[in-house]
Amino acid sequence: MEQAEQVLFLAWQSLANHRAALARSALAARVFECDARVMHVLIADEFLTVTVGEGEWDDNGLRETVSATIDAFFEANPCGSVVREEPEEMSPSAASEVDSEIVQEIKMLLEKHIKPFVQADGGDVEFAGYQEGVVSLRMVGACASCPSSTVTAKFMIRNLLHHYIPEVTDVESLDEPEVGEDWIG
Repeated sequence: MEQAEQVLFLAWQSLANHRAALARSALAARVFECDARVMHVLIADEFLTVTVGEGEWDDNGLRETVSATIDAFFEANPCGSVVREEPEEMSPSAASEVDSEIVQEIKMLLEKHIKPFVQADGGDVEFAGYQEGVVSLRMVGACASCPSSTVTAKFMIRNLLHHYIPEVTDVESLDEPEVGEDWIG
């Protein structure tokens, strides 16, 4: 896919259904449309992760179908952007003025110390909330289906956050949204 170097990736996008993809990314929408088994699309700076719901990645030509869809998108849009711009404050992981000081610090630590390592494995971690010492996170992309993601959330992320923010006592990993939900990360 030679054109990939010319494509403008504006932001990480975690898209959990076709409706969300239509609003945020023409490429992701096409990937959802190419096969009903596509459950999640994560668009990153230098890669795209597709999560399928049933069967194997190589079943019935799924890999070829998704690859052909992506290639066709880049042939038709060699210099186009893959995601639509969104204001920074719309991202659940972006710190905002209304966040408490603890939540701002949690989001900063996630961005600086956690996300780069998780993203290197084809996934991402999204901040979902903080209440009474418990940080709620959502593992997306390749990390959503990885058995190690629970260990990552429970031990590594919890230990790092607790080290810098003693008020953090636990980290819970939430399941990805159901197919009908409109969660955009």
